[in-house]
Amino acid sequence: MRNGWGRDAPFPALRALPEFEITAVCTSRQETADETAKHFGIPHAFADPYKMVQHPDVDLVSICVRVPFHHQTGDGRFECRQASLLRMATCGHH
Repeated sequence: MRNGWGRDAPFPALRALPEFEITAVCTSRQETADETAKHFGIPHAFADPYKMVQHPDVDLVSICVRVPFHHQTGDGRFECRQASLLRMATCGHH
C-alpha cells in the first residue's frame, strides 16, 4: 500500500473484533481500492461508495476518512439497503 492509513488504523482495529468481518473497501480510486483489498484479503473493492453500500455482503459502513471529509461522506446521502453508518475516530496525524 502506498500509505499507512488503512494499514495502521481502521483495518487492524476492526479485525481485532471477532464479531466483524471486513467484506469490502472503498477508496476514491478503483486502483487503490483494488490494491487495499488485495493487501488485506478483502473480497470486494469499490471506488463508488453508493455501489458499495448496495452490495449484499455489506451490512455496516465504517467511514474512515480524514476529519474534513466526515460530513461530506456521511451526510445521509447514502440510500442504503441495510447498511448503517459508523464513524470511527481518526488515529494519528494523517
